[in-house]
Amino acid sequence: MAISCDINADDTAPAHGQIVTFTYTVDGNDPVPPQGATVSGAAVVGGTRYEVSTTMTLPGTPAASEQFEMPTSDSDLVFAATSEPNVFTTTIP
Repeated sequence: MAISCDINADDTAPAHGQIVTFTYTVDGNDPVPPQGATVSGAAVVGGTRYEVSTTMTLPGTPAASEQFEMPTSDSDLVFAATSEPNVFTTTIP
């Protein structure tokens, strides 16, 4: 699955002095669960072919780690981290 990322403000037309919260979202960074696989082959013994197979479970893969950079702005906004790694705030001057 393709990964997509966004950052969104909780208010896109804030007033002076208002605190605005910006949240990063990541879609598509999903873990892959374990999955079954069948392995087949053959052995030839004394000219007779014997087909064989076995099953196994391949390990899953956890979601990739995510880090989020402090947002920046071409205005004089100063951002602050919150307790959530993907959420930042700024006070509108």
